[in-house]
Amino acid sequence: MDILPQLSAVSIANENADFLSVERPLPDSLTIRKRNATAGDLAFYRYLADRKGNNQILKETRNNYNPHNDPPSKPWYSQAKNTPEGLWRIGVSLAQGQAKPILYAIYFAPFYSQNDRSVAKFEGVLSAGFYLTQIGDFLWSLEVGSHGQVFLLEPDGNLVATSTSEIPFDSSDQKDLVKNVTTQHRRLLAKNSRDPLT
Repeated sequence: MDILPQLSAVSIANENADFLSVERPLPDSLTIRKRNATAGDLAFYRYLADRKGNNQILKETRNNYNPHNDPPSKPWYSQAKNTPEGLWRIGVSLAQGQAKPILYAIYFAPFYSQNDRSVAKFEGVLSAGFYLTQIGDFLWSLEVGSHGQVFLLEPDGNLVATSTSEIPFDSSDQKDLVKNVTTQHRRLLAKNSRDPLT
């Protein structure tokens, strides 16, 4: 995060279901989320941290998180494990808590270790990503004239980001955790944009 301050999030998960994520949902602080399954503690902790990564305030403890089953409808861990070249996905981050979901474009890549015979062994998944709103901030910074706009669309018509102030996804809290972390119903089709030009 220090090397590439434009990143919104970096994370690592392993075969033991240990998980560590560092995210920057706010400019002056970090959110650290971690699960240490190896220690026998299956709780998932969310801390507010300073810019150096020092945990300051425990914001939430959950017992319903497993990186191997996130999201339950289409887990990124197994998909990345079976895609050696890595993959991009749109995902839901709960770095600000379950009531404040935010979508991000995230790249998942499997990582491997080698034994003394140079045989690669799968160890886990690394990821790095950008909040869609952050991509929109970049698009807003482009000079497109007084009447134009820039937006990114997926082939299915869903907005990824826009240079307008519109948030390109549904950020409402879904009381059911499975619905809260599923991206499918959160996406915004460009044709449903509140902006007439979009």
